[in-house]
Amino acid sequence: TLLPGSENELSQLAKWMKSKPSIKILLEGHTDIIGNSNDNLKLSEERVRAVKKYLSEQGISQDRIQLKWYGGTKPLVKEGTD
Repeated sequence: TLLPGSENELSQLAKWMKSKPSIKILLEGHTDIIGNSNDNLKLSEERVRAVKKYLSEQGISQDRIQLKWYGGTKPLVKEGTD
């Protein structure tokens, strides 16, 4: 599921993509390094799939959206905080 408030930002992305029909995007999913690595990989996949689904529901062709997920193997922040 998408976090509350993320629909607004994603709607803006969808609007921009509609105005630029040749643009393709790559969505990358990440998690922190805490927890089971297999669970983190699955979570990062679910995150990008949820975003792709939302954009698709906004009228963006799925072939314009590529997905990549990393789990905790490429954390955006290496030192976690609560």
